[in-house]
Amino acid sequence: MHLKGEEFRCVYNFVMEWYLECVSNCDETPGKCKQCTRLGLHCSGAIQGSMIIDMTERVKNKKPRKRKQRVLQPPVETHQTDIGAQVSIKADEISRREAPRGLAIRPSPIEASPGVISPTPEATGCVLDVNPTIIGCRQHFRLAFPYQPSLVEIYDQAFIYQFVELHKGWKAPKKYDGDMPWVTRLPELSSSSAKPVIKYSIRAASMAFYGQAHQDVSVMTDSYRWYSTGLALQRGCISDLEESHIPGIEEVIVPMVMSLYEVVASTTQTSVFHHLDAASNVLNMRGPTNCTTGLPHQLLKVMRVTSANVSLMTNSPSLFSSRPWLTLPFSANPKQPLQLLTDIILSIPHCLSLSGRRCSLVQFFDAPPSNQTIRASIFSRATDLQTALLAWHQTHSEPTFRDTLTALTACTYHAASLVVQLILSATSPFPSASPSSSLTASHSHSRSVASHATSILQISRFLEYLRPVGFDLMRSIFALAVVALLSPSEGQKGEATKMLERWGQDRGLSGICSAWKIV
Repeated sequence: MHLKGEEFRCVYNFVMEWYLECVSNCDETPGKCKQCTRLGLHCSGAIQGSMIIDMTERVKNKKPRKRKQRVLQPPVETHQTDIGAQVSIKADEISRREAPRGLAIRPSPIEASPGVISPTPEATGCVLDVNPTIIGCRQHFRLAFPYQPSLVEIYDQAFIYQFVELHKGWKAPKKYDGDMPWVTRLPELSSSSAKPVIKYSIRAASMAFYGQAHQDVSVMTDSYRWYSTGLALQRGCISDLEESHIPGIEEVIVPMVMSLYEVVASTTQTSVFHHLDAASNVLNMRGPTNCTTGLPHQLLKVMRVTSANVSLMTNSPSLFSSRPWLTLPFSANPKQPLQLLTDIILSIPHCLSLSGRRCSLVQFFDAPPSNQTIRASIFSRATDLQTALLAWHQTHSEPTFRDTLTALTACTYHAASLVVQLILSATSPFPSASPSSSLTASHSHSRSVASHATSILQISRFLEYLRPVGFDLMRSIFALAVVALLSPSEGQKGEATKMLERWGQDRGLSGICSAWKIV
């Protein structure tokens, strides 16, 4: 049937209106819904009140649920080893289907082993319908194990090696006095030592230096935990030492490393000196004849320099100032310039001991002896020390500083010369004989003291740029403390004090910087 004109349009409009009513969904907006308004249809409005739907026929004529029919295959007889191989292959297929795309899969140590051969169809007794590419991937890749190896040893080695690099110094030579620095032995001792105390002490010191350098509070906190554990073990080891027992080299290194920890952490202001005393006593138990070569000789040289500085500030003779310790350890190895200068510094407390009283260096200069005989004996001994210092300076002084070692050696020389000049000024026997000559000698000593203090401040500015660490830092702070405590010039005292405070704040070394003021 063909429709034309008005008949076609009427039929078309009727059909479209019916179609739109069928496909449109009323949004039940009060009045006219937006859907009917958009399509131009008559809207009956939203349904109001309750609505009852008759579900009787659907409940009576409920159709049963269709279930998928499973086709069971007959089992295939295989050996026990073949079943394990098939289970392994099936597990690999499931794990790879569930693995997200782009996941990095590590090679399996079992599947990648050349001695392991993948099961073949002949061995399993069935046909493996697997793509050859998938077989190749299965042999070389697998998902990551849930077990992850511990990273303690990796981080431990990283802390220790950074600790060693820091203690080599700025532009320092690879060898000191013909030997490798003793700190280069710490990684080997930490990994090979059977004593937990040496591992804990090295770990604590290295973590403390790392935490201080990177301002990592968590690492510093953890380093204190290892330090406390190592300190408890060290106390037990020291209590078990017998007088006839010769301590091993590890028993010397532990208190030295703990003193380096105290340089940074500064649990107390004087704890660093307690560890240094312990290291000196352990070396004294070994005896000078057991410190002539190798690592014990290197540790002795380090401890001699540090012990000389501490004994000078405390005005107490050092264990290493006796004749056997001055000669026997160096019978096979001649003394270097720094060790020759240390011999002179070790003699200064013996010079002051002629006064007959025990006091610190500051207390001696605040109240010098009044007895002319005592003053004359001290003055004569100090004159010999001044002559020895001038001879050392003429022979071993260098016009420029090549590295931290030469700068610290020059700084130590000026500190020792400053103290000797003050002793000469305080014990001069001239006042009763000639006041004019006494005044001239006093001015001469004052000029020498001011000159040495100026040199120490200049070298300290250079060392502040180098930023020494460890025992080098102790020596640099020692020279500054001499100026801050003993210089007659208030300006030099103030500058040295400000530099010590700045080092303590900028580097977190307030404990060691202030420790020299209370010794």
